[in-house]
Amino acid sequence: MALTALGIDKYDITVKALAFAFPSYDDLNIMMRSKLGKRLSTYAAPDAMPTVIDKLIGKAESEGWIEALLIGAMQQNPNNPLLRELAPVLMLTGEGAPTERLQAIVLGNNELVDIAEWRAGSERIEKSVCRFQIINNGKAKGVGTGFLIADDVVMTNCHVADILVDPRVEAPTVQFDFIEGADGVVQTGPQFELTGGKASWLIGFSPVNELDYALIRLPQGTGRTPVPAPRPFVFTNGDVYFIVQHPAGEPMKIGGGTLVGTVSVPPRVNYTTNTLGGSSGSPVLTTAWQPVALHRAGSNDDKFNSGVPLTTIVDHAKAGGFWPATAA
Repeated sequence: MALTALGIDKYDITVKALAFAFPSYDDLNIMMRSKLGKRLSTYAAPDAMPTVIDKLIGKAESEGWIEALLIGAMQQNPNNPLLRELAPVLMLTGEGAPTERLQAIVLGNNELVDIAEWRAGSERIEKSVCRFQIINNGKAKGVGTGFLIADDVVMTNCHVADILVDPRVEAPTVQFDFIEGADGVVQTGPQFELTGGKASWLIGFSPVNELDYALIRLPQGTGRTPVPAPRPFVFTNGDVYFIVQHPAGEPMKIGGGTLVGTVSVPPRVNYTTNTLGGSSGSPVLTTAWQPVALHRAGSNDDKFNSGVPLTTIVDHAKAGGFWPATAA
């Protein structure tokens, strides 16, 4: 596609849209790195943003990746009004059904991911998710899910942590790799018992009726890679989410669903992904395995499940001084 061939108006709209969406050189470079795997400095030196973008478009057109540039920009800023005006431009760029191309733009948060990268992300999440187990009346029971945000720190719900400190329960334990294999055999990996009371392992929390999260320090490091660091994310109805969880305390499972809405106070995101008791504390993830929320509960009428935006939790924990310095 050659934007110049579409006329000066279309070209100007593109320059203005990109300048509006990425007001700084660093903003544009972040998009280039995350969506295209390219460095902006390779194509344009720091300058006034319209000048930078003009040079970038010229390079992208000459090298044949202008369409990838525009789609990447829309994925990074799916709700930007000027970028949305570029949808008709993309529909003019070659053969095929335009409605399918436009649909990919409308659901910009649902990224297309290289399959090998997707498998690696899946394994990373699987290794970071854990099950909370207690002994109650002599019986072992799974009561929640969590996930590593640092080598030795797990995030879960505050209401899960409350169960762990109930005087009626014994031996609260964090289990990794509690999985049923293809042969039907259930296996489990490293386990860490939480001893000494919550003062020994609870490093920060927000109450159940607020952000409903807890950060739990394990007695030693796991040697595992935590989930990727949360980054700013625009929740858009129709987004597809995965939840990796231990529903009803069972071996690890994955569920998928779509975003159906958000609430500002207290901050919540609502989705159709299936969960059960024991799923509390699970990570809510995009199809590219980017964590976006902490799952916490279902609705009273069972029309949706609900979580808390992770960036809000991170901001709260940092303000309280208990976000671990070693977190991803």
